[in-house]
Amino acid sequence: MAKEYLPYRQKFVNQYAAALRNLGFSEEFIIEWKRRLFPFADYVLRREIYTASEKAIGRRIRLYDLRSFFASYMSLKGVPRQLIDLLQGRVPPKEFEVLQRHYLAISIEQLREIYDRAGLVVL
Repeated sequence: MAKEYLPYRQKFVNQYAAALRNLGFSEEFIIEWKRRLFPFADYVLRREIYTASEKAIGRRIRLYDLRSFFASYMSLKGVPRQLIDLLQGRVPPKEFEVLQRHYLAISIEQLREIYDRAGLVVL
């Protein structure tokens, strides 16, 4: 998954960061936009998930149920709760830097390794 998504994401970010600059968005805004795992507006992403679920299973899924299932699955795979919170976006990037500096002895690369070791994949 990461081998397919991350290069696509980087290409997407590079392409649209230039477009955002041309539209007059501040560099601060663009940096924050790049920090997002999925650089899309939330409502667009939700709409696409709802549309896909209606096509695939004939009904709209609740995003809360996906989040709950994923957290339970990660917990059963032995991923620590604090890392589950990080992965699910309950800790903003700026707070992650503070946590990493003062409380967690873990880097982003180690976080990725834990994620990969748990066999967490999106099909």
